[in-house]
Amino acid sequence: MYKFLIIAITLMACHSTYAQDAIVRKNNEIIKCEITDVDSAYVFFNATIHNKKTKTKIRLSDIIMYNWQGIEINLEELVNSVNNVNSDNLNIYDDPLKGYSGNYLYFSSSNIIKGKNIELKHPFLGYAYFLVDDVKYDAENVKFYQSEMGFFSNLRDVKASSSTIFSERERKGKINLYSSTTQSTSYSHGFHGGYGGGFGGGMYMGTTMPYTKYYYNKGFDKLKKVNYDNLKVDFSDNPQSLIYLEDYKNIVKQGRIMAFTGYTIFGVTLVSLISNMSKEDSSDPNMENSNQTPSYVAPHMVGFIGGMALIFTKKFYIDDNKKPESIKKAIDTYNR
Repeated sequence: MYKFLIIAITLMACHSTYAQDAIVRKNNEIIKCEITDVDSAYVFFNATIHNKKTKTKIRLSDIIMYNWQGIEINLEELVNSVNNVNSDNLNIYDDPLKGYSGNYLYFSSSNIIKGKNIELKHPFLGYAYFLVDDVKYDAENVKFYQSEMGFFSNLRDVKASSSTIFSERERKGKINLYSSTTQSTSYSHGFHGGYGGGFGGGMYMGTTMPYTKYYYNKGFDKLKKVNYDNLKVDFSDNPQSLIYLEDYKNIVKQGRIMAFTGYTIFGVTLVSLISNMSKEDSSDPNMENSNQTPSYVAPHMVGFIGGMALIFTKKFYIDDNKKPESIKKAIDTYNR
């Protein structure tokens, strides 16, 4: 009884001063902190530990109550009150679509529109929208949707874009994995004409290749970008997933070294070739009309090929193969 009285007095003090937030764990430990965010599973906060400000989080299931910006939330009372009402009503731990296998729109407001036929439309002029059984809804406000094509998430929170883009879910579980593929064009300086035409002249060769980005989330939370720093936090309770994450980190490092080396070789070779051609043109003006290939061209072509080989290996082997493979292993392990 005295413990709860102390807890109540502490939370009332936080409420009256607004100076500090507080979290009460189930063992009655009180954490004085600065709460930064709350989602469906965690309370995120900053706290001073050993005279050092630390950013961390705690599961909602591990706490009794918390006080955030003067508002006291008692989780036990909230769950008990919801358990006493009709089962159709939702509490904070429920899956709002539990037992439902049909199609639906899930809005940013957490409202849900269910329907038999759901289509995403991208008109040539105007904004994207959904047709749910012939009823029109603005796509911008839809956070997730399920249709005959699969389950998709809106990328607006992780990708700056003037248009509405959705990413398809590849993995479903405690952590959901999403992917989005776009076409990316890279340009490199190229030859035109024969040797007599010289090198360059403002002509570039464009290569268009698919580029896939990955995102993840838990439940219906906001998407996060797949990267080492984000996943290290969310994998913190699964040592085996962290091992795969370290493999991912090493693969990313290898890819960066490979790309840097490839672009360096390509660039140095290009500068060297231009330098040789300039020297030859100035020393022998008649060479411009010659059809003979200079001896220095062949080794430079080897440099170009070697540089491009490293760049393409990074793209097709590292980015398109090894990186997704290691991330999927880590997430599959976490979801078991």
